[in-house]
Amino acid sequence: MAVPEASLRQLSFKDFASQQFNLRLREDFPYEEIEWVVGMKTPNEKCAALVHVLYEDELRHEPANEVRGWISWHSGRTCKIALAIAERAGFSDDQKAVLGRAALLHDIGKIGIDPAIVNKNGPLADDERSVMATHNRISQAILKYAGLGTEAALAAAHHEHQKTSSGRQRNDLIESEHRDMKQHADLYPLMAVLELADMTDAMVNFDDRPYPNHMQELFAAAARDGTLGDAVFQQIAENPYLDKEILFEDLVKVGIARAVEMRKE
Repeated sequence: MAVPEASLRQLSFKDFASQQFNLRLREDFPYEEIEWVVGMKTPNEKCAALVHVLYEDELRHEPANEVRGWISWHSGRTCKIALAIAERAGFSDDQKAVLGRAALLHDIGKIGIDPAIVNKNGPLADDERSVMATHNRISQAILKYAGLGTEAALAAAHHEHQKTSSGRQRNDLIESEHRDMKQHADLYPLMAVLELADMTDAMVNFDDRPYPNHMQELFAAAARDGTLGDAVFQQIAENPYLDKEILFEDLVKVGIARAVEMRKE
């Protein structure tokens, strides 16, 4: 049963996450910081506060390999890429506002994951991947609790592919929800663009996170040759899960160009 937004002030986030999403978060989760955001008035104020919570939590659990604030940096770049695509696609101001907030906060659920997994300096084991995959649901819980709206929460919850031991495939639950999302004409394009932007940044900035990208050698070679954008485009073009009816070639290239531009900054 959904909890009305007005009732969230009387419900702790710990109880909300447990009752509404069946989540058990790490022991030192920043519950008070999340609850403080509920009292803010505008979506942009709430978004800014949650971005701050994410960054501060990252710094408290800075990994030994000194990848400072990598989730926050990735989220900021993903936002810029998504908005560049949305601008070219002709999204409305309201759509771009929702998309921007969802992009900035799409990975905030990782503050609910054991930092030893989030910041692991090496490939994740299968059980660690399963734990990491829950960050989508945690993100959705945080955004809904903060009152940022169903569209932002859904976009965050459905933004990325699930990785399994058999490769980059969606599990049955995500595949089903992905199909259901297509029935919501106002939300589905936001999810599709966010997914593309997230993927684009992960590939262009393949070396900007503790654990290696599974195609790191390919992208590293392309970066040395000055063909990184072409290599990323090829991978995106071959991805069977991206909706090519929405994400046509021009939009893909706009996102890649913005990502490569930021990498050079």
